[in-house]
Amino acid sequence: MEDWERRAESADVPARGGLTHLEGTLTSRDGTELYTRSVRPPQPLAVVGIVHGYGDHAGCYGEVLERLAAAGFEAHVVDLRGHGRSGGRRGFARRWTDFLDDLQVFIERLRRAAGGPLQSGGRPLFMLGQSHGALLLAHAGLNDLEEVRGLVLTSPYLRFALPVPAWKLSAGRLIGYALPWFPMRTEIRAEMLTSDASMLALARSDPLRLQIVTPGWFFAAQEAQAVALARAPDLRLPALIIQGGRDPVTDPAATEAFFHRLGSEDKTYRCFPEMRHETLRESGRQEVWETIVDWLRRRC
Repeated sequence: MEDWERRAESADVPARGGLTHLEGTLTSRDGTELYTRSVRPPQPLAVVGIVHGYGDHAGCYGEVLERLAAAGFEAHVVDLRGHGRSGGRRGFARRWTDFLDDLQVFIERLRRAAGGPLQSGGRPLFMLGQSHGALLLAHAGLNDLEEVRGLVLTSPYLRFALPVPAWKLSAGRLIGYALPWFPMRTEIRAEMLTSDASMLALARSDPLRLQIVTPGWFFAAQEAQAVALARAPDLRLPALIIQGGRDPVTDPAATEAFFHRLGSEDKTYRCFPEMRHETLRESGRQEVWETIVDWLRRRC
């Protein structure tokens, strides 16, 4: 039995407003310990797994978990390796596929939370990914996500919109050959993520948010972006894609191009023109949430 399940059975985290809050750990295939959080409503319609963006962590998704649970969805989020309370070097994985391994272990746990596959009486399972998490889900969907009913991708990290100084790219490549885990200062500032004052204050004071980027992750992500864009027609899962029109981190044009090339017959694109990178934590996010919840309910 996994540590997550032991903590769930102990139920030492009190329910609030009829919602049960739980936390625990999973173990990835190479032994890396991954931290998880979840919120359960009394009678969930479906299960939603959340995959965070690069640099953030499960603790950034407290409101997301509660909003989903209040709408009737059992919601779970995992800290990928190198992030938040999970193990591993900060912001780094030896191989891009290590992140995919973390994701697969998480999805296996969610299948059990859903009661197994739909054909055996389980509830529907959906996945929601933000930025780097959305890129991971796109890659997983190109291979084998038959157990997942649909994907919600917010601000998918398909092309970096922020100019990186040429000297920094050159230095990153040189350093990356010998020290791919070497921490370099990120170009992303908190005000690029959201215009919401309360969320901005939380981001600036959060000790678990990464303020660095590693060459190993950055250049591996670039390769993954090229694959996702090229193979978009092979992704056939139902998909809702949400993008902020004023996102300075991920290129809205790349997101829209990806959407149009998707092979799914059930796909929806929503651009919120005034929003920045983190649409789930932006001012006016109520409309974003109404869009997500309505999309999920229609596919339950």
